[in-house]
Amino acid sequence: MTTQSTALERKQDPASLEQNMQVADFIERVRINQQKLTAELQPHYDFIVCGSGSSGSVVARRLAENSDVNVLLVEAGGTDDVPSVLNSGQWFQNLGSERDWSFVDEPNPHLNGRSVVSNMGKVLGGGSSINSMVWARGHRDDWDFFASESGDMAWSYEAVLSLYRRIEDWHGEPDPEYRGTGGPVFVQPAPDPN
Repeated sequence: MTTQSTALERKQDPASLEQNMQVADFIERVRINQQKLTAELQPHYDFIVCGSGSSGSVVARRLAENSDVNVLLVEAGGTDDVPSVLNSGQWFQNLGSERDWSFVDEPNPHLNGRSVVSNMGKVLGGGSSINSMVWARGHRDDWDFFASESGDMAWSYEAVLSLYRRIEDWHGEPDPEYRGTGGPVFVQPAPDPN
């Protein structure tokens, strides 16, 4: 068996050998990282938050503000410290990559049997890390509709606008009526919208 595998290795081109070495190196780094993370796990957590996307990160942060509780944030994906996430102009490189769950909907008879790809973030930051880091508040009419349907004006646009201002740290043209400063979420306009 050793002779056969050595002969196969000799037949592989240099690019394949390099790729195999990179894969082996990655597997080893993952193994070491998992050992480290497992060693740091506690036997008990008060809260376990699954997914470090926009919502999961906020929930975990808010829970962790209470020093009397232990919070574990679990993410299936890897780091967001890669150029295609950090540079919003490269967002499209994340689609279909290891940072994307690459879900595919069931074939839809109303779309001539086509299936639609549903890109979902499998990375720290979740979908916000792979969708060009768009900060979208929702439309006034949608919020007012939610309030009307629920009978709860806390869902109205005016009510949630104050929440948005509270959590934003806006780095654009000052607009205190619509934008907040000093909050935990860094928001800026696109550097070059064209």
